[in-house]
Amino acid sequence: MGKLRSVYDVSNVRLSLFVLFIVTTCLVSHANCYFVTGTQWTVRYWGTTQPEPTVIQGLISLKSSSDLKDMEMWYAHNQDLPDNRIILYVKTEGEKIYFRYPDDVDRKYYLLYDFGLKPGDGCYVYSPDIFNSTCSVYKSYLKCDEIIENSSYDNWPIMKMSEYKDESCAVLLGCGIWIQGLSSERGVLNSNRFEVDGFQSKLLEVRDSSGVVVYDDVASSVQRVATLGDINITINDREISISADGDRDIFIYTVSGLLLYQAKLRTQSTSFCLRNGGIYVIKSGDFVREILVY
Repeated sequence: MGKLRSVYDVSNVRLSLFVLFIVTTCLVSHANCYFVTGTQWTVRYWGTTQPEPTVIQGLISLKSSSDLKDMEMWYAHNQDLPDNRIILYVKTEGEKIYFRYPDDVDRKYYLLYDFGLKPGDGCYVYSPDIFNSTCSVYKSYLKCDEIIENSSYDNWPIMKMSEYKDESCAVLLGCGIWIQGLSSERGVLNSNRFEVDGFQSKLLEVRDSSGVVVYDDVASSVQRVATLGDINITINDREISISADGDRDIFIYTVSGLLLYQAKLRTQSTSFCLRNGGIYVIKSGDFVREILVY
């Protein structure tokens, strides 16, 4: 009987260890998903169709709901709390994030993100239009090209995504970045439409339910201190002119780190014309400045 009890005890231990392994694995795999009550995303929006478009800053937050399956997603224009309003209901299923409109009587859910995609995987993704009262969605097919674990996006793992009209992948619409478990680089609501004309957006900051900053767009934060130095930058439409005192190496990058232009300045100026409006980063030694081109 002693041997039987011993074997039984060993089996129980093995079973307990297996269950613990499964539970721990699940917790680790979803530990970095911040679509939970209390998370806040700060996003900058601006248009590119007018000579001097208005730049707005939105605060998007998740709150608990009476429907335990869903969370309420709130939006505050320019972080003005009296303008708070519910824009969506959000739910998670593993690494998939879904949304539905509050006024949709059919309670239809749309896939916003699938952070579980592996390189080569794809799926149809929908993004809401919170600035339009028609409850419209934008649908496209996204394919994961690459996952980079240690990225320049505040050390978050990123997913490089290609956007197509449909699953045939015959028509490439653009490319973009998902910050895994967190957001698109263009903001939490802009999971697709990476290179759409006339409208741009940028994720600036994310805070967890305790108010701790878990993501900070470094390029946006340095502009407050980068105005000092011996470099002068002027912007005329989409032409950037740069002059400096002394010899300088000048670099112009996209916010995703792509080098667009490089020049050596020797007490003279240089000019570069950008094809598209957006946010760009100018670097020269310790000098770093973010610019917004319409």
